[in-house]
Amino acid sequence: RTRSGVSSSSSASSSSPPAWCAPDPDVKLPPCLSGNFAPVVGDLTYPEPLKVKSKNGHKNVGIPADLDGVYLRNGPNWSQEPIYPQNAHWFDGDGMVHYVRIENGVAEYGRRYIRTRGWEEEQAASKAVHVGMKDLWIIPDVFYPRLAAKIAQA
Repeated sequence: RTRSGVSSSSSASSSSPPAWCAPDPDVKLPPCLSGNFAPVVGDLTYPEPLKVKSKNGHKNVGIPADLDGVYLRNGPNWSQEPIYPQNAHWFDGDGMVHYVRIENGVAEYGRRYIRTRGWEEEQAASKAVHVGMKDLWIIPDVFYPRLAAKIAQA
């Protein structure tokens, strides 16, 4: 069940990148679309409990019961495959807010897309409709002819 219409899950696999982030092995994706920076799929509106793991073998590991608060992080997260994935830039993509809430010794993780006009347009089209920062070559190809036409009409 989702409140947003975007896929939501509470399983551990919900943080997996979308299938288009694993394209043909001959295609090299930029760092902002791979590894720890790869996008995650959909909103997660029903938080997942996080398990605390010890890296050094200590057995009594946990979150102090008196530590309460919320950590928020916003950043890009593509909801659709970019038009030119090889040109993806760190500032491209749809906005997403991730959070970790800590309360009574339990940490929960959740995330949600920021509902912008561009995000809504791409959800309606079920594909990317906006180019990215490195795709600004459209300015001389599209913008200048339109500007010249407007000036000629004035």
